Amino acid sequence: MIWIIILAHPAYYMTLKYSCIFCPLTFYFFYILQAFLGPKKIVGVFYKANEYAEMNHNFLGCAENALGIREWLESKGHQYIVTPEKEGPDCGTFIPDLHVLISAPFHPAYVMTERMKKAKNLQLLLTGGIGSDHVDLKAATSTGLTVAEVTGSNTVSVAD
Repeated sequence: MIWIIILAHPAYYMTLKYSCIFCPLTFYFFYILQAFLGPKKIVGVFYKANEYAEMNHNFLGCAENALGIREWLESKGHQYIVTPEKEGPDCGTFIPDLHVLISAPFHPAYVMTERMKKAKNLQLLLTGGIGSDHVDLKAATSTGLTVAEVTGSNTVSVAD
């Protein structure tokens, strides 16, 4: 089973009625949104932060730190692949059998009709932030694919 989560600021906590888990590293609450049964192949497409990832381990939205969820996902039996490749042959190798694709709005993995047709097991496209212009929403709707955004997940970064 995999839990798809929303990252929200503590001030937002009181307004939601979802089950939640508090993450002391980030002082955020993870809200349980939806569950899928069985082990899944999850691919995260994030930019390389290089030495900045080493300098700040709370810098989770990069390929090196992989949202900080690798250990948890793998402990639940899921395969978690993280790559900075959003185009090209390396990215294409993950598409046919992935279940969940996670990307960031400033380093988006483009998922148009052709990629959706190749991704036979794809159930969820998740963007950590605002924006879905990298997804063919009409094709996603016609195939029953869930497209979700984690709106507000970058509010602290934007404020800084």
